[in-house]
Amino acid sequence: MEQPSFSCRRLSVLLYLISFYILGYGSAACAQSSVQAVGAVTVNDLQSEVQNPFKKGDAFRLIVSRDTAHFLTGIYQIDDNGEALLPIVGNVKVDTWSEKKLTTYLDSLYLPYLRFPDLRVQPLMRLALLGGFAKPGLYYLSPTSSLWDAVALAGGPVREDGLKKIHWERGTALVKGNLLPDLEAGASLSKIGLRSGDQLWVTHVPKRDGWEIFQTEVLPILSISVTTVSALATVYFAYVAYQGRK
Repeated sequence: MEQPSFSCRRLSVLLYLISFYILGYGSAACAQSSVQAVGAVTVNDLQSEVQNPFKKGDAFRLIVSRDTAHFLTGIYQIDDNGEALLPIVGNVKVDTWSEKKLTTYLDSLYLPYLRFPDLRVQPLMRLALLGGFAKPGLYYLSPTSSLWDAVALAGGPVREDGLKKIHWERGTALVKGNLLPDLEAGASLSKIGLRSGDQLWVTHVPKRDGWEIFQTEVLPILSISVTTVSALATVYFAYVAYQGRK
């Protein structure tokens, strides 16, 4: 009578192990598929950046040899329609071109006006450097530029330890709070992962030592307190002297 009970117990344990294995394998498979999906999205994003590097709201730098038409050299913004206003030829739609194709197209476009057209095109991204930089504002930089280049354009941080205080935000979310390792590595903006519209913030409050804080904040309060106490003491002793004469 005890054998059936033992067999049922073994069977239940065996079924439990099988179900646990199936559930574990299924979870691992789902996790692997989700990682593969994220990887695919990342690859697609990178391919999109190469095929269409000129985004609405960004800009590009047009470089022309000085002995041909150096007046064309400059930075041109891309409007909401994906067009850029270029000298002589007017509005040109650029957001559907790759870097190589746009260069070839502009060469052919300026061929009737230039004797030896030799144009180079460099896509630029928007990056806001705000807060305690010497020259805060919106800058257009090449994705291959380093973080040092971006900081140098803004004149560097005002406070001495400002490089340690730079943090990276996207929208209202903090992406990274310490960019010092990226600065030290000299990594490019694209390698770090910065995108157009991102912001680099640094606190503008200058770093002060204890003596400076004492001079600017504590000492004035002490001076006012001592002056007040002295005035009250003078009034009190004058009152006591007056009462003594009565």
